[in-house]
Amino acid sequence: MLRAARNGDVPELTRLLENNANIEEMGVHGLSPLHWAARNGHEGVVRLLLENNADIAAMDNEHGYSPLHWAAMNDHEGVVRLLLENNADIAARDNEGGRSPLHWAADKGHEGAVRLLLDNKADIAASSNDGNSPLHMAAKHGHEGAVRLLLEKNADIAASTNDGASPLHCAAMYGHEGAVILLLEKNADIAARNKFDRSPLHMAAMNGHEGAVRLLLEKKADLAAKNYDGNSPLHVAAKHGHEGVLRLLLERNADIAARNNEDGASPLHCAAVYGHEGVLRLLLEENADIAARDDVRVCACKWRQMVMAQWQRCWCAGRAAGGGRMEAAAGRQWQPLHDCSKHRAAFIRSWQGRELRVAAEEEARRVGEQLARERELLLSAREKQARERE
Repeated sequence: MLRAARNGDVPELTRLLENNANIEEMGVHGLSPLHWAARNGHEGVVRLLLENNADIAAMDNEHGYSPLHWAAMNDHEGVVRLLLENNADIAARDNEGGRSPLHWAADKGHEGAVRLLLDNKADIAASSNDGNSPLHMAAKHGHEGAVRLLLEKNADIAASTNDGASPLHCAAMYGHEGAVILLLEKNADIAARNKFDRSPLHMAAMNGHEGAVRLLLEKKADLAAKNYDGNSPLHVAAKHGHEGVLRLLLERNADIAARNNEDGASPLHCAAVYGHEGVLRLLLEENADIAARDDVRVCACKWRQMVMAQWQRCWCAGRAAGGGRMEAAAGRQWQPLHDCSKHRAAFIRSWQGRELRVAAEEEARRVGEQLARERELLLSAREKQARERE
């Protein structure tokens, strides 16, 4: 039965049914013949099974998908139509995330299936276990056709996930410019905040999506918006090393001297801590204050030295633990103070005390070269600022 249904073999399936084969036979993953036929889009098999009273509401054992889930996520419109004509549960939820067939059609960008489900009164506002609506799913994956269809049917453009993200947050986070445009055209709230107080601009800046950043800036997104720890979009771009985004924000006069709430760090501090040389150069070219100190009275030019001191302590602790070689670590980049300090013990334990010498020798050479470059860059900037003050 399973093989015949999976392969769309109507004559073989007919013969088996005439010989009283089990129409609800389950395979390894708990898929029935109807699940397989719906999954693979075999309309003739689906029709035959339904005529013989196959369980249209059965859920597979692995994911909890109904036949309608399988048909919708694989864009088999004919099968979707057949199942709906036979009263399949359009609101059924899977076991993995509480998603409906409409969630899955939107997630995969299957416009035909989305349209069919909407025409049959699927719940456009249905929320999955993590609070995602079908519009969130379509926006997150950049499916413009599905986004457009859902908006035409008045999907809630301000709906929030459990993390407080709007569909615009989702589109901006993944850099889907077409979806961002569609949502902005429908007046999506450009200033909406998620539970971490991040705006869509924060999300686009954090992930380096220049196109999405540009679109949001054209709609007057707030350059000075601060997230839960007081970081502006400029802080976030500096922290993650996104030079293109940084340039866009600076062109719009983002505050280069802004301080966050966590430790009073400026964007320059963020770039220094995380070792983003290109970002440092950009900020210094825009006259970022190299002597500015954060709340622990450390200026940006000192942060890198502290990072290296901490890295060396981690290395020495690893050496003291003894053991074999650690080839896998040889190519590792230096770890910033934030990571190294926070995870120092875990870092050492994770390698079970194996020898760090191979990595350290190569790392020391690379870091030494980079520090020399940065020292030259920072001294040059300091001299420039001194001349300007004169």
